[in-house]
Amino acid sequence: MHIIMHPADCLRAKCDPVEEITDEVIEKAGEMQALMGKYGGQGLAAPQVGWNVRLFVTENLVAVNPRVVWKSRELAIEPEGCLSIPSIVLNVRGRTRVELEYTSLDGEVVKVKSSTPREARIWLHELDHLDGVLILDKAIAAERPLLKKLYRDGIIAR
Repeated sequence: MHIIMHPADCLRAKCDPVEEITDEVIEKAGEMQALMGKYGGQGLAAPQVGWNVRLFVTENLVAVNPRVVWKSRELAIEPEGCLSIPSIVLNVRGRTRVELEYTSLDGEVVKVKSSTPREARIWLHELDHLDGVLILDKAIAAERPLLKKLYRDGIIAR
């Protein structure tokens, strides 16, 4: 298993639901957590390893078929990076708190609220991956000149 780099098509695809929690799903989720840790990531979504399913991992969470059931009105602008777009950090506007509903690897439906704005940002970043959305799409307007330069100079591809 390895991290897929932008501009791979799989990073732009909308992911399919996980139909069943199988041994393969459990094994791949564990491999994803190990890979994320190896590269110092805070989260990793299935399409980032070429797997087109609605699943993401963080250090202490495996979220199968996650969805936001509540989000705060409060927004904050913070820098975000992505393991699939290394060396690029962009300022992104995001919610400071969210509540997720997901299925655990035990098959239980779980609801959990983010305990910090950082945790909310990580979850939302990984959820975006499940819909083919990248930080390149969400960067604030002030980052547009930098993005144009990165595209023009071939540092990132369209």
